[in-house]
Amino acid sequence: LNAWAIGADGGGLRRLTDLPSSLGINSIAWSHDGQQVLVLPEPLHSAWVPSRGVTTRPTQLPGLQAIDWGYFVAWNPPVNPAESDLWLMVVREAGRMRVWLYHMRSGKAEPTPVFGTSPSWLPGQRQFLFARQGKLWVYDLISGKERAVHSVFPNDPWELRVSRDGRRVYFSQTTRDGEIWLGQMSNRLGK
Repeated sequence: LNAWAIGADGGGLRRLTDLPSSLGINSIAWSHDGQQVLVLPEPLHSAWVPSRGVTTRPTQLPGLQAIDWGYFVAWNPPVNPAESDLWLMVVREAGRMRVWLYHMRSGKAEPTPVFGTSPSWLPGQRQFLFARQGKLWVYDLISGKERAVHSVFPNDPWELRVSRDGRRVYFSQTTRDGEIWLGQMSNRLGK
């Protein structure tokens, strides 16, 4: 599997990576300036590739070698350039998903106390939204507290995105829907 890009109008399909068949792209996130794409080529760690041209050797990010499995989330546009350094990622730990912070400039990755998926920054990068057990939650980095803000239970929200002004949240959800059918067995089965 390789990384590809396409215009919002469905035109301009272009290939971004040409990786050996032993590798495959697991997730993709755009840089804030649109000049690079962050990819996760399995079984390697996250790496940058330019958004133009085709890359055969992605530039791996430092500080992630101790992480067995994780992915960066699609990036929210920054309100100011200083916010482009701190990224959210999700790391699997003992079968659970934990939200981590990654500092691009220093290459330092650090876990938060939050277990959940699909984190997305709120404006100012003091708080982020995340999903857990059918609910949307907000975590505050300063206070260290989290609170539930919306429930779609028994469904699961994912791919959370917050608008630039922080007033809207967009997400997808898996729905649990089913039907129960009753049938009557004939006494003449097999005849």
